[in-house]
This record gives sequence, structure tokens and C-alpha cells, in this order.
Amino acid sequence: MNKSGEIVRSVLKKTKATPQNLVLVYDNLDLEPGSCKLKNQRTTAGHNGLESVFSHLKSPSLLCIAVGIGRPRYKSQVSNFVLSEPPENERRLIDSSIEKAAEAVLLLLREPPQKVMNVLNRKS
Repeated sequence: MNKSGEIVRSVLKKTKATPQNLVLVYDNLDLEPGSCKLKNQRTTAGHNGLESVFSHLKSPSLLCIAVGIGRPRYKSQVSNFVLSEPPENERRLIDSSIEKAAEAVLLLLREPPQKVMNVLNRKS
């Protein structure tokens, strides 16, 4: 079971930060490898890590960057898919989207979320 929420809550408590100071970066099956999106997340969409964080923080919404990893052919393959190494061609695309996500986090230190969304969420 994913326990991300326990760790996130502990870090926020230790740093005296609030959920509004947080940017979660997570893998997303519904986005193609190489893409990422910034959004004010209000639901978990079945993502176990987000479910854990939302339940531990009891926050109605969180600023999140979804990093696309694509989806396996069959639903029964999801667990193995997210825990396995991607093929090399997809790995390069995912690495690229992780870099974009990191740049977006740094940009959020200087710019409001809406402006960063306009840059990051734009289709290439």
C-alpha cells in the first residue's frame, strides 16, 4: 500500500509548511510519456499515492504536476507497469517530462501557478 501521505504530512509538520506551500509531482497513466501538466488537483482519480496524500493532509485541493507515463494495454497490467522500468524509448520521454516538471517547480518560486500552467500545459 502506498504511504506517501504519511511522509508528506511529516515533512510539512517538520518544516512548518502548509499544503498550500506544496507541489506534488506524480506519475500519471492518462498522459503520454513526455508530457506533463500542472493543475490544482481536487480528486485522486484512483491514484494510490494521491489518495494517501489527500487523506493525510485533509486538504480540498493540492497543486500537482502530473508526469505522463502512458498506460499499459490491459487494466490488469497496471500494477506491474508502474513498478517496472519503461522501455528505453519511453524512458527518454519520461526523463524529458521530469525535467520539464522540475523547471516548472522552479518557475513556481517566481511566478503564480496560472502563469506556469499556461507555459507547462501548452501542447508542443
